[in-house]
Amino acid sequence: MRALLARGFERVSERASPRAFTSGEHLKGTRIGLPGLMLASLFATAHAQEPPVPARDQLAMLESPDPKLARNKKLVFDFWRIVYEGGHVDRAPEFMAEGYIQHNPNVKSGRATFMELFRKQRPPRPIAPLMKMPVISIIAERDLVMVSHVRKVRDRANPDRVYAITWFDVFRIDDQGLIAEHWDPSEMWVDGKPPGAEFFHEWDR
Repeated sequence: MRALLARGFERVSERASPRAFTSGEHLKGTRIGLPGLMLASLFATAHAQEPPVPARDQLAMLESPDPKLARNKKLVFDFWRIVYEGGHVDRAPEFMAEGYIQHNPNVKSGRATFMELFRKQRPPRPIAPLMKMPVISIIAERDLVMVSHVRKVRDRANPDRVYAITWFDVFRIDDQGLIAEHWDPSEMWVDGKPPGAEFFHEWDR
């Protein structure tokens, strides 16, 4: 994971509202002490979040000059549309290794376990041409593919406040071209539901 996030990614993504700026540019010619910087940072964190925005073109994110990376991204893209969102769990062996390793603390490892869980949760439905969730980027490097998307969640300390976060799923593709391992940032679910589950219906239809 550290290598995935730290090294230069092979990235093909189009942001809906791209913004570029030079870090510290607004401070040129201004002398601000450390307490002032800390105060400004706290204020910005609390009041000036710029919500994540999904990309306009998912298919463009699947492109790559490296055919292996392009194939890996397409594998995850199809798995997500067909198995996870589409509920066609019987097709999981086309995409997942039998010894699939799961790092989400709420779900056990194994393809059979995955299939048993999602058979109960997701009846088959028509397969959409694109991923339904609001995808920000699809990034591939070596044997890893990372998909990030916008997720709406509710503030536990202040239930009236709803805000957007960037969620990610990372998949490792094995030598047979199957998904062999998965990571995400999930903590233990509250009431048996993942973060933001109450808002999934807004895109998972």
